[in-house]
Amino acid sequence: MLETIFGIAIISVACVIIIAYITQTKKRQWQQQQTLISQLLQLKTIIAFTQKHRGMCAAYIQGDEKALNVLTSIDNTLQPVIEKLNNEPFLMQQGRWIGYLDHWQRLKKQYKQLDLTTSFNQHTNLITNLLYLFEDISEHRAFNKKSFKGTSNSSVLWQELPFTAEYVGQARAVGVAIVARGTCTQVDKVKIGYLATKIPELSNRIFSYLERNGSEQLPLINHARNKCQSFTNLLQTELLEVNQVNISTEQYFSAASQAMDSINRLLDAELSTLHEHIKRAY
Repeated sequence: MLETIFGIAIISVACVIIIAYITQTKKRQWQQQQTLISQLLQLKTIIAFTQKHRGMCAAYIQGDEKALNVLTSIDNTLQPVIEKLNNEPFLMQQGRWIGYLDHWQRLKKQYKQLDLTTSFNQHTNLITNLLYLFEDISEHRAFNKKSFKGTSNSSVLWQELPFTAEYVGQARAVGVAIVARGTCTQVDKVKIGYLATKIPELSNRIFSYLERNGSEQLPLINHARNKCQSFTNLLQTELLEVNQVNISTEQYFSAASQAMDSINRLLDAELSTLHEHIKRAY
């Protein structure tokens, strides 16, 4: 009888230990997921402002002195976000993040001395590195993909949507320099023509995917589709079909920014949906 009671007690204690371990493991994973989502949102902010920095540098190099105030504001906005992410142990172990920190510190001090091509290439390399870091974080083992059924947790969210915004950002930077100069050369038209093809090709595929998979963000999808289409049309009529450019730098930058912002708002909403899904799953 005593042996039976003793055996039951041992089994009970073992069950309690196992349940406590499973609960603690699940809580730790949940906390990691919360932290990673927060890092993704902050990293997306850094990407967006670095893209804006690229566009404003292009305007400055072409003689727009007003861009200097915007560039200073961007630096002031980015610094606290960077400092906050520097306190994240996981990020400080990532070579891409360390590379960004080193490159950004050099770039923000040297951009006034760069020519247009070098500035564009330096910024684009920096942004591409951040986009791949964004994807790397999404592949962290703490993200249990099986628990995300019903969300847009796929390459669309982690790769294609951010890269679509980047194509628009490249068109903004290349185009704003053309507009500031006032002429669109054949070389310019090749660059803009490529981007004017990639933007609708990628964005329409993404929007259709999100609609087919039951995204909750239909108004944002439609808004982003309209803004991307409007910007693509502007590229065609204001740059590709003319030699002498008449649109103002402000108008062009605003149209490109509206398209980028619409994509970024959609990405924010999808990330927020994923964030809520994670919170409910705990």
